[in-house]
Amino acid sequence: MDKDEKEILESFLSESDEILGDLEKNALKLESDPSSKEVVDNIFRCVHSLKGNSGLFGFVGLKLFTHSMENLIGRIREGEMEAGTDVVNIILKGTDYIKIMFGRLLKNLGNVALNPEEEEFMEKINSMLESGGAKNSDEMLRVELLKFSNRAEIKEELGANEPLKNVMDIIRKIAPHLLEDRRGDPCDTIFYEDMDVSREYCAILEVVQEVQMENFSEKHALTVFGNMDRLIKMHMEKGKEEPVDMLQNLKNDLEMLYHEEAGFDDVLAAITEETMKKYREKLTAKKPSAPKKKAAGNGGGKAGAFVSRKLRIDQEMLDKAINTAGELVTISEYFNYIQSQISEGKVKSNLGSLRDAILALQEHSETLSRDLYDIRKVPIKEALEKLPRVVRDTQVSVGKKARLIIDGDDNLVDKGIIPKLETILVHIIRNSIDHGLETPEERLDAGKPEEGTISLNVKSDESTMMMEISDDGRGLDIGKIKKKLVDEELADADEVQSLSDNAIAEKVFIPGISTATEVTETSGRGVGMDIVNSFINEMGGSVRLENRPGKGISVFLAIPLIQTTLVKKGLAVSVGKCVFLIPIESIIESFRPTKSEISTIEFKGEIVQRRGEILKLIRLKEFFNINSKDKNLEDVLLVMVQHKSDRVCFMVDHIIGQRQIIYKDLSVKTLKTPSPFEGVSVYDGSRLAMILDIDGIIRQSEK
Repeated sequence: MDKDEKEILESFLSESDEILGDLEKNALKLESDPSSKEVVDNIFRCVHSLKGNSGLFGFVGLKLFTHSMENLIGRIREGEMEAGTDVVNIILKGTDYIKIMFGRLLKNLGNVALNPEEEEFMEKINSMLESGGAKNSDEMLRVELLKFSNRAEIKEELGANEPLKNVMDIIRKIAPHLLEDRRGDPCDTIFYEDMDVSREYCAILEVVQEVQMENFSEKHALTVFGNMDRLIKMHMEKGKEEPVDMLQNLKNDLEMLYHEEAGFDDVLAAITEETMKKYREKLTAKKPSAPKKKAAGNGGGKAGAFVSRKLRIDQEMLDKAINTAGELVTISEYFNYIQSQISEGKVKSNLGSLRDAILALQEHSETLSRDLYDIRKVPIKEALEKLPRVVRDTQVSVGKKARLIIDGDDNLVDKGIIPKLETILVHIIRNSIDHGLETPEERLDAGKPEEGTISLNVKSDESTMMMEISDDGRGLDIGKIKKKLVDEELADADEVQSLSDNAIAEKVFIPGISTATEVTETSGRGVGMDIVNSFINEMGGSVRLENRPGKGISVFLAIPLIQTTLVKKGLAVSVGKCVFLIPIESIIESFRPTKSEISTIEFKGEIVQRRGEILKLIRLKEFFNINSKDKNLEDVLLVMVQHKSDRVCFMVDHIIGQRQIIYKDLSVKTLKTPSPFEGVSVYDGSRLAMILDIDGIIRQSEK
């Protein structure tokens, strides 16, 4: 494949998600408006584009599959078939299969041959077309017999149950095509260096794909954990530390989140898929014994050999960033001029110029950082495109009626938070429909319309995105949550009775808590809101729940817009010989206390009385066990800080001044949790200073 072909293929792969998103959205529109010629034409155009490009690059399996889909849409287009619910279901299911095929293609598994389910689904479409839309009974019988005969317990029974064996022999003799297994090998032989890992790797991958298709099985967890153990053992025997660490960390995470009643669900599948993508980069396909020309996508090699992450950039934003970079070049030249003047001994006369140059450098570097952050932003609707499909599928599976109203989907967010944000919203909305909304009958009895409403409102300011997800359902049953807390031994009865209703409602974020009466595919497992809380915390955000008994629930999310390396302003303070940085947005004020403002309360510790408020005093010297001389109260300084609704005062020795903070994550974990540090930054050009985590310090000081 030459360079031009690679560029064309890369472009095709990067746009495939958008095409599939349009296909899914239009399929949902078709269900509500089956007579819309425009919608049908849009669906046909999407499938036709996928088919044409698949053929161009030799993806035979994908081409055949999309060709069958195209023929089906063509029948609807020509008025030969009605776009009923059954047909819409087939289009949506076909879209899911195409997504999985593209997933395999992006991972560069060697080829995109159809797997057994995809073969059967394509044959089902072709049978419908051959019979003018009627179901082909022979084909349906073949598929069901194949599923039946391949079940493990049936295979065992065939060896001992003579009547069953005779029945299968009769079918095999009279109608052998009914037992024909047309499945192919969904995964090529792949190696880690000289070690064949295809069996274990592909088994794990197939489970992930099954779960993504919402085909859950009790055996999925056993399959993943068993094959992961085998991979770890194989790599350990070869002395390969990198894959062992990668796979062992994944296994530890999965075991921590795994709940027997939940099984291997979509959350675990997403975590597994992310790590297996990194693992796949180390794998290679088995090379043929002799050189052989192969179609694009059918060769081996490293995953992502020519597929890169792409981001669409607004031309105006890019021009703005380039102009700012140009200004920095000009300032750099000005620094060179000042340096030459100082080297000639003209120091005093150039101090003013040096100060101006430093201020200009700071201003333009901040501007460039903001410009680059803006370039990374995309409309949040990228994270919302899946939600209409989630609402449709969930309401069908639980027998309820719901509609989704979205406002503010044009707000911009960092591209990096889209996948996690999507997962968070899927969990919240599934829970809202499953055991937030009432059944149509219950809603009518309560004087509500039988169709429930879920509203998603998005707003943002310069630094934070705020989301409100609300439903008009029954709200949380506080009594049921109290009983769950006591029954699951997560709290004692006296403690539960002392908590307010709002505090009880917040307990739904505890792992294992669920208000559902039974476990379903969508909820009742006690992991949904826990995962939401976990992901929000990972992104440095916050989540709050508001319960309205009989009227519904609102979930409020606040998430920082930027998830990459941050450049913000902070206050540099010293304690002994240590320098700390406090994020400027957390600071209320700094002041020198008087003796009357500081006092001690028995069992509570030191407090500060300031403008009618009583605030906890945290001496950073004692908190971090720093060796320094004790000072009189009139010689120290207090910095009042706030996290959410909590305010405290930090005692420091000196306030150095405002600095730019370039956030870097810590590569090591602190001994105590939660960590008192957000990260580390370079201070005054060469020294390192720890960035304080206000919430972490407050929570540690309470222990």
